Amino acid sequence: MDEKGGLHFEVHLPDYARAYVVAAALESLGFKDEADDCRARADQGAGTPVPKDITWVDAEGKRKMVVKIPFADLVQAAPVVVDAIMNTPLQSLGGVAMSKIINWTPRRQAKVNILVETLMDGKAEIPTDKGDFFATYVAAAATLAYWGLVRNGTFPEHAAELVETNALKMLDTVRQRIEAKGQSVPPGRPADGSGKTDKGSKPSGDGSKS
Repeated sequence: MDEKGGLHFEVHLPDYARAYVVAAALESLGFKDEADDCRARADQGAGTPVPKDITWVDAEGKRKMVVKIPFADLVQAAPVVVDAIMNTPLQSLGGVAMSKIINWTPRRQAKVNILVETLMDGKAEIPTDKGDFFATYVAAAATLAYWGLVRNGTFPEHAAELVETNALKMLDTVRQRIEAKGQSVPPGRPADGSGKTDKGSKPSGDGSKS
């Protein structure tokens, strides 16, 4: 609160409430189990009993005004907040929504999981029948594979070396496939003998076909 009595709230929600917003985002993307886990971890971290209200007070202690909002109300509002953050076109993002720039789905996570298993087996093959794979998938898989190996008893240094070696090979494969696609039919040139120009398809998300 300023000298004129105006209210100014902390920019970020308290951690407990923020976790529920994250959970709402996960659920909206199709990750219900992960959303439930996020809420459970938030409740555990908040202690017993869990807070029933979120309270704001004057940080400087100069005024006794207290703003109290029932936590249940914040939970009800979380999906609306998530929808606005993810799907509202923003000028700062070039007029598009966040979900058009950064998006993740169970289908894409399934591809990452395939790469995780491959890396943990000490291999570097990328499937050719599961749609497109991208560098972001390899990066996500490398992190999960490393922790998976360590959790299973592999010495951390050896786990890091094993994952790094094969993840780099995967990145080479991803690059080679992308380059091969780009060279198959140069943009703007006839795709066949019909004389029609192949303008290429418009990108959607990460370009995955499956």
